[in-house]
Amino acid sequence: MFEAFIVTMWFEVDGHLFEKKYNKISHNCQQTVNELRDKFDELPIDLVAIKCDTSKTYNARKEYLNGKR
Repeated sequence: MFEAFIVTMWFEVDGHLFEKKYNKISHNCQQTVNELRDKFDELPIDLVAIKCDTSKTYNARKEYLNGKR
């Protein structure tokens, strides 16, 4: 079955934590995570976490964090 993932990254710059969605929809979460780790190893930015969500889990998490649940 075909499943797409929304990839969210958390990274730290100068002691501040930032959240950013990866600008591409991924079909292989593990491969995308490995590529992002390799990319961030070359940058002076600390990658803190990466999360892959399906559209269902992404929307549920956003509703929970925005207090709609």
